[in-house]
Amino acid sequence: MRQNIKKYLLIIVLAFVACFSLPGTNQNSISSQNVEAAEASPVHPPSGDPIGIIGAYIVGGYTLQPTSQYTYLDRPVTLQSKAVSTLLDVYPLRSFTYQWMMSKDGVNWGDPDDLDSANITLPADSVGTRYYQSTYTRAAGILGNDRYGYYSKMVSVTVLPEPVEAKNVNVTTDDDYLYNNQENASTTYAHAQLEPFDSTATVTWSLGGSSSDLATIDPNTGLITANNNGKSGTIEVIATAQNSDDTTVTVSTNVTIGGGLDNQKVDEGKTATFDIGGKFATEPDSIVWHKIVNNQDTVISGADKMSYTTPATIYDDNGAQYYAVIKITHNDSEGNPQTSTITTNKATLTVIPDKVPRVLLNNMVINNTYDDHNADNSEINNVISGDNITIKGTATDDNKNSAMSAASIKIKLPKDIEKDDNGQPAINDVKLDGQTTDNYYVVSNSSDPGTYIINFYEIDFTQTKSHSYEFNFNTVNKNTYDFVTVPALTSVDANEDPIDGTYEGNSLTIHFTDGKLAANANNLDYGTLKYGNIGKPQTGTVEGDDSANVLTVNDNRRDKTSASIYVAQSTPFTTSNGEKILPAELRFYNVDGSYKLIGNDNTLVSSSSQGQPLTSVKNGDDYGIKLYIQKGASQYGQFNSTIEWTFQNAPN
Repeated sequence: MRQNIKKYLLIIVLAFVACFSLPGTNQNSISSQNVEAAEASPVHPPSGDPIGIIGAYIVGGYTLQPTSQYTYLDRPVTLQSKAVSTLLDVYPLRSFTYQWMMSKDGVNWGDPDDLDSANITLPADSVGTRYYQSTYTRAAGILGNDRYGYYSKMVSVTVLPEPVEAKNVNVTTDDDYLYNNQENASTTYAHAQLEPFDSTATVTWSLGGSSSDLATIDPNTGLITANNNGKSGTIEVIATAQNSDDTTVTVSTNVTIGGGLDNQKVDEGKTATFDIGGKFATEPDSIVWHKIVNNQDTVISGADKMSYTTPATIYDDNGAQYYAVIKITHNDSEGNPQTSTITTNKATLTVIPDKVPRVLLNNMVINNTYDDHNADNSEINNVISGDNITIKGTATDDNKNSAMSAASIKIKLPKDIEKDDNGQPAINDVKLDGQTTDNYYVVSNSSDPGTYIINFYEIDFTQTKSHSYEFNFNTVNKNTYDFVTVPALTSVDANEDPIDGTYEGNSLTIHFTDGKLAANANNLDYGTLKYGNIGKPQTGTVEGDDSANVLTVNDNRRDKTSASIYVAQSTPFTTSNGEKILPAELRFYNVDGSYKLIGNDNTLVSSSSQGQPLTSVKNGDDYGIKLYIQKGASQYGQFNSTIEWTFQNAPN
């Protein structure tokens, strides 16, 4: 037996020598050991990952798995592990204990008595590789002869003949977000992967800067424990690889410490998004978001995701707080569902106020003399000379954070305004906020000659956000036309610097009229007639148009009493020298084909009822004034006749 052992060891040594002789190969690499490691297997199947919510575990297991190590002769190495159990694992008088299993070949395992703690330090007195597995168990069964518990992953410890210095370190953490507001302190582990992979450097852990107020870290295991008194911030997790030649390699990563939500700051009108930090072992069963305003806590309908985005903010949202309640269910080690609840911190929303004015300018025009207007008093009709007109309105800045400090309101005025003794527009009863004011002036409108501008100035918006204006004037118009004005507001800030933009209100329309009934009689031309036209009604034309108005009527009367139009033929059809008279007559045809003879006496051709305008007298193929020449009495020549129009019951 002893001779066989020596031969086996000799083969291993020869394998080392062969490795040393390969060109370009690290002197400490052991290719034969990689083959053996691939064939090695743990004595117990490794347990699954533990399941816990912020430090409370319902499924046990290893929170810190041991990692394979490389060292060199005479430099001891430490394997570290950490396991957790659940309340259901507790059994009277049977506590959990650590025991490491060890194997020289990865096949045959033993449990040395001195390897009975979570962390073990191993000597490095010979070159080679050994395999280890941590167990965390307690006695089980009626007689306690069985073991129940958890098992780590299998790792290896390789002793090299000489040190291999670290060139780089890759640092990771199991979680990059830890809670600071739960009953059980939130923890995670930092891990370092050395380069090259078989580096023998030792790694120690520390926190950078002022991170100690936020969390602590175990310098050996890399266990990070967050504070649970609500302090938030970002910690720098530093890994330092110490080489045998006294050189070091330092690399860091960051971990956020918080209550689950971060405060948000947005411009008014924008949305804000709150994201729940951290990760959970399984998908939450439910997430309920809350909003607190003025100490009133309400559930946000439909908000059930890991992220919540507010509607477009208004300044009243400033200072509102948001938090989420998360429920997560896991099956424990016996398959029974266990529900945990996590409540995040209350995150505050800060809304940066929008200072752009939000101006609403509402205006009205009223005829105090005659009532004829539309529904919203933005338009008045039948305005004649002597009418008294009031223009008034309100200007409101709906933004309580507006930068607008003072404003001016400008209104264009019509040209037909009564003038004072100095020839200036006589503007009466000028008021701001119901009080007589002198804070206005009237000037000629250079952009619309003949009209004027009234300008209210220095309207103070610092204390009051809504103001009214009012004034009136008398009209002196002689013509019929339409006048439109659009009141507009400009403003300045507290430094008297102009604020961009002009705010226009609704337009106001004044329909001026001369108040008269006017008419224009047009000539009728019956053209050249032939014998075939005799005995038939002939249609005349007005400047070549056989459907034009014979009498054009413009009824601008404000009080439209009933009126009538009469026509009479004052002279017969004669030649210019009066020698010939055409035996013909004029008839007024109605649309239905009936007609009236137009003679020396007035013949009624049109009328209007009370309140309705008198309309023009039209001509057409089937209606209007037509010429009828008697049969058998034709004359040759150019004939003319005169007709007279008469209005009755009309104002002068």
